[in-house]
Amino acid sequence: MLWFLLACPKLAEPPAMGNTSIWSEPSPNCPQRMDDPPACPAGSTVGTSPTTPAEWGVMSAGNRLWNDRLACTDGRMADYRRAGNIGAAPVASTSPPSGSPQIGTDVLDRWEVHCGQEPLVLYTNLHRCGVACLPGGLRILPAAVEVEIVALNAAAEAGDLAAMRAAGQRLVSAGREFEASWLVAASVAERAGDWSSAVGYWQGAVGVFQAAGSHASLAEALARSGRDVEARLELNTLLAHYGDTSLRPQLACTQSLLEADRQRQMALAEEACTGGWQRCCARP
Repeated sequence: MLWFLLACPKLAEPPAMGNTSIWSEPSPNCPQRMDDPPACPAGSTVGTSPTTPAEWGVMSAGNRLWNDRLACTDGRMADYRRAGNIGAAPVASTSPPSGSPQIGTDVLDRWEVHCGQEPLVLYTNLHRCGVACLPGGLRILPAAVEVEIVALNAAAEAGDLAAMRAAGQRLVSAGREFEASWLVAASVAERAGDWSSAVGYWQGAVGVFQAAGSHASLAEALARSGRDVEARLELNTLLAHYGDTSLRPQLACTQSLLEADRQRQMALAEEACTGGWQRCCARP
């Protein structure tokens, strides 16, 4: 999962798995898209042991957890991946099935959630809806923030810049302590070509989280909004520390935006495009 490039995530329907009718009558115990699950009690092993898996049902299918709403304790986005299915559950569950009719035996998935150096290993029961608390070290993007993400995307799709800016401000206000709030708001503004708003959101993200990727995006947004002096200051610091890292393609793109020599400008844009920074492929 990319941690700083978001393609404006939207709330998706639970994924269909085979015959979609199996989800037609979900258990009332199943977590819903806007639910805010509680934190697990201190000392709880829910989700961290194969014998006590989190029973998140359809919400743990489709290679995502809680619609990508997971966050680390400090509010940063949680980087996670499904590490595979480990087979039948060692302990049978008494919780209701994910849908009706019941679809076979309990099956466990193993996930790795990265919030620090050591990943947190989680186990979920694909077919059950019961215990769905969040293990220690994890938070979830609140439902109130998700509501604003929906409103922001709707305004962007409608091309309503005023409504988009208003929704973006509500989003970062409601979710200030969550990195995803700033990144989604900035990403939507960039897609709409509203670079002045994007600058504000990236500045907010940098102020709260100090992530290198947000610094790089701030430098580009400053350059694209015509604030060249500020962009150069950001870029020079980034080049000194991250010039040979995975951020190089984006930094090269920003360099091209600030370059006066046309030949050099084209070379930098080509470097950025070849390195995977698609926004520079159309030339600055």
